[in-house]
Amino acid sequence: MGNKTKVISLFKKNKTKCIIALIIGVLAIGLILSFYTGIISSNAVLNIFKKPDSASSENYQQVVLTKANFAQFLQSQQFVKDIPGSTTIFLKLYNMNAGQQQWEESYVIKKSSVKLGTAESADITISVDSKYLSQLGADICGTIKTARNNGEMKIETKLTTAQLLWKFKSMLKYRDCLGA
Repeated sequence: MGNKTKVISLFKKNKTKCIIALIIGVLAIGLILSFYTGIISSNAVLNIFKKPDSASSENYQQVVLTKANFAQFLQSQQFVKDIPGSTTIFLKLYNMNAGQQQWEESYVIKKSSVKLGTAESADITISVDSKYLSQLGADICGTIKTARNNGEMKIETKLTTAQLLWKFKSMLKYRDCLGA
């Protein structure tokens, strides 16, 4: 009886620490199981976008994209509307016309918002060759996969995999878009 009373007394004194340890333990087990079963890959940055079912080939309306309507087009996409509220994504376009990378327009992407401009501190920075711009209106996911496979799309972040998974957990439904 004495040991049981000591355990209960110890739990009452450190209740907050025990709850935090329990939550961390459950999250760790969940992440380990997710990696083990293949639900989540370690390449989380590349797994946040997926072509939504509403954008299937029979329902997807193709758009002729130019730099003039690019921000408006992106802003109308569901994955931009689903970006977590505190997130900033910096998208930079470049060309290789002179044999070296020349920067063109850049966009700051936030929840339901895409604006021409620069971001001092972004959660994710994406650089992509502007030659893919016109193709995005026909097939966003296919174009992203092609640019990635050709090495003409670079994704950078200072966040750890765990931070990315936590921050973008609501966007895992888009993970297939980048083919990772």
